[in-house]
Amino acid sequence: FAKWTKTSVAGKKTEGAYSLRGTSPEGTVSVHFAFHSTEGWDFSKAEYLVFDFYYTGMSFNWVNGVNDQNIGFGPTTTWHDMGYGNITNAGMQTHMMSKLVPNQWNHVVIPLGAIKLTSEQLVHNLRFYWEGCVTTIAGKNVNQFWIDDIRIVNANGLDTLVSQANAGKDLAQVISGLTVDNPEGIAAAKASYNALSDTAKASVFNASLLTDLDQATTLAPAFDAKVKALSETEITYADKAEIEALRAEYTALSATAQGVVTTLADLQAMEAIIAAEAEKAAAVEAAIAALPATDDIDLSNKGAVDAARDAYTALADDTKVAVTNLAVLEAAEAKIRALEQAAGDAEKAAAVDAAITALKDAANITVDDEAAIAAAEAMYNGLTDAQKALVKADSLAKLTAVKAALAQDKADREAAAQVDTTIAALPETVAVTDKAAVTAARDAYTALNDKAKSYVTKLNVLVAAQEAIAKMEKDIADAKAVEEKIAALPKTITAADADAVAAARAAYRMLNAEAKGLVANIAVL
Repeated sequence: FAKWTKTSVAGKKTEGAYSLRGTSPEGTVSVHFAFHSTEGWDFSKAEYLVFDFYYTGMSFNWVNGVNDQNIGFGPTTTWHDMGYGNITNAGMQTHMMSKLVPNQWNHVVIPLGAIKLTSEQLVHNLRFYWEGCVTTIAGKNVNQFWIDDIRIVNANGLDTLVSQANAGKDLAQVISGLTVDNPEGIAAAKASYNALSDTAKASVFNASLLTDLDQATTLAPAFDAKVKALSETEITYADKAEIEALRAEYTALSATAQGVVTTLADLQAMEAIIAAEAEKAAAVEAAIAALPATDDIDLSNKGAVDAARDAYTALADDTKVAVTNLAVLEAAEAKIRALEQAAGDAEKAAAVDAAITALKDAANITVDDEAAIAAAEAMYNGLTDAQKALVKADSLAKLTAVKAALAQDKADREAAAQVDTTIAALPETVAVTDKAAVTAARDAYTALNDKAKSYVTKLNVLVAAQEAIAKMEKDIADAKAVEEKIAALPKTITAADADAVAAARAAYRMLNAEAKGLVANIAVL
């Protein structure tokens, strides 16, 4: 037969070509099995129906279809009856079986020879029905039944099947007497079970107990050894996967095996360590998650970002892997660094602006301001390109202007110094012959701009020299005029020349002492 839907029950599985279990409003549970000749089975050649039956102690009622061959059975108070018949011919026959034992698997063999088929169509449409009532308590079905390993067989194979079933039942009795204190017996029973055929194994209704006992004597000690070995090491979050695997291994053990485990407290202690570390990591994750979105981060969030980083740093290295949003923290830190950098850049640029603003206007710059200008320029040159870009354009323009003004002031002072040097080279007492040198000094002074002229310290010397030259030139001219008057007198003086002589004398008397000394023909007068 094709395999049916499988439902794990009491160590067995319901199998069949078609299986339907449901609850009607009246609380009826039905299981239907359909067999068709198209599945390769010729029912007319079958002589026995063989199956294992498990139930929880309820009664079954008959339900018979119309125009179908039906086999039904149901337990009475003390006996289970199997009925079969040709409903079409209004015939019903009952087969009496041994009393079934509740809450364990019962091997059932039903002869089919009494079924009379009237047509090939009935063979094709033949179905078996099992239907029973359940009791409902507090809204839950408490009485159930299951059927396993159902087969239609020829008589030739029946003895073998019954023999195998009995072997399984005998082993089941042995298993019932085993305890965890008898590992040798458990091992022997396991070996016997593995040697059974599938048919015999189907009759070992308590195979699950054997599995439990086997786990208790093999898997449980192995589990204890692994837990003990791990518990003797320093537990870190890196052990999380191994501890979870141990918990899964423990959960997979049967209740019997779990009952003999001696290291459960050790496992729970390790789980507590992992849980505590996970809680710390979760707290860090929560702190990071509470930060604003990266785009919304500003310097007012620096404290929260630093606190989240401190909390992360405080985690054990193995625990840090549990923080799944570290990238969010790193992005926030990068944003804070960028904001701090921008703030620092702005602060440094502002300091340069302030230093330049404090300088005098270009028109008033002198060499006395050189140190302040140099300091402001050094501050600007010390900025990064990004910081320089933040310096105000007006500040840069002023810095350029004051530097130019400083250079001009230096040039003015140099030019004035050269004029002073030229003036200083003049004789302490100038003569008319020094007029060219004095004039050159005056021309050099005149060529200076007003600011440079203000730096000339010997202008008074130049002025004095010029005045002296001018005086000497006047004295020469005045003396020459007197000389000419004297020269104009006749060589032979007469009374008629008295006025001319008097005029020449008067002119001579008007001369200053220096001019008088220049009159070469005074003796003639």
